[in-house]
Amino acid sequence: MASALETYGRIPTEKLFIKPDLEYYERQNELYPLSLMRADSAKTHTLVTAPTGAGKTVMASEMLMRLNQELAERPDAPYTQVAYIWIAPNKLHEQSYFKMKN
Repeated sequence: MASALETYGRIPTEKLFIKPDLEYYERQNELYPLSLMRADSAKTHTLVTAPTGAGKTVMASEMLMRLNQELAERPDAPYTQVAYIWIAPNKLHEQSYFKMKN
C-alpha cells in the first residue's frame, strides 16, 4: 500500500478508513447483563472479545483450571469445590467441552 502511494504527498486516510456505525452495539437489555453495566463501574468485570480461533475458550478453561487448583490448595478458601455452567449458542458448548477435556 505504501509503495503504491509513494508518489502522493499525503495518503488519503479519510477514504481508506471509514468509522463504523456501532449504534447497534449500544443497546441495553436484561438478557445481556453486561450491557447494563457502566464501563466505569466500580464492580470488577471482564469482557473478552477476539476473532474465531484466537483462543478465547483455551484462555477461559485455563483460568477455570487455575482457579480450581488455587481453591483446592488454600486452606482458608470458603469453597474447595465449585461447578461451572458453560452456555454457548448452537452446539458450541459441546465444542468447548471437548476442548477443555483434552
